[in-house]
Amino acid sequence: VILATGSPGGSYETLGKQYAEFFAKKGVVLELMPTNGAQENLSRLSDRNDPVQAAFVQAGVAHPKTVTGIQSLGAIGYDPIWFFYRGAEVKRSDFEVIQGHAKYFANRKISVGVDGSGTHAQAMRVLKITGLDQTNIQLLNLPGEKAVKALKNGEIDGTFIVDAFEAPNIQALLTDPNVHLVTFRRAEAFVKLIPYLQLLKVPEGAFSLQRNFPSEDLRLVATTTNLLIDDRMHPAIQFLFLEAAREINGR
Repeated sequence: VILATGSPGGSYETLGKQYAEFFAKKGVVLELMPTNGAQENLSRLSDRNDPVQAAFVQAGVAHPKTVTGIQSLGAIGYDPIWFFYRGAEVKRSDFEVIQGHAKYFANRKISVGVDGSGTHAQAMRVLKITGLDQTNIQLLNLPGEKAVKALKNGEIDGTFIVDAFEAPNIQALLTDPNVHLVTFRRAEAFVKLIPYLQLLKVPEGAFSLQRNFPSEDLRLVATTTNLLIDDRMHPAIQFLFLEAAREINGR
């Protein structure tokens, strides 16, 4: 059985390895297929000649109306929409887009993920819905791992990453004191305007009690990770995926 995961450093890579270990205990080989992300996963899964039979895909990733032959085994986790930036800390109000403009974004280099990835789909949806004028921003299409390195090295000013809290890429940035996290002050509005988004409340100190990070209660907006399969998959293998999801993601 072949499972499409995602790019290096992302939670889908880690999750895929956990699923492969679970399947191995049951005597079934689960082969992992690294990809550029959700869009590629959907394309491969919908191609009846492609060997991929299962994939992790974020809710909200656009797909052609003609896509058939795919079933969902359900949502298995949350992927918050994170925005990290480096340098001196900036007032949160500078990130708010009003009448197409936001003080922070002028003349900045911002990564929005590889075209075809879940990060790119969500980041562009968020920027579009705010009405941000993109003429003075340099939007770069870096995969998650490269975006993390570029941000740490000062080659870019900020990056969107849509991934789980446990993802190595997210942890690398959350634990870096030179990198700051911006949250959505108008989170409720985003959730209302983009129906598949969920509101997550993060209590003060939840990421690190020692650093008291975050230093106040935060609200994040998140999409969900869905486990999709080829509808020709044998019911016994479907059951194994459900069992794996219950054991691994049930927490």
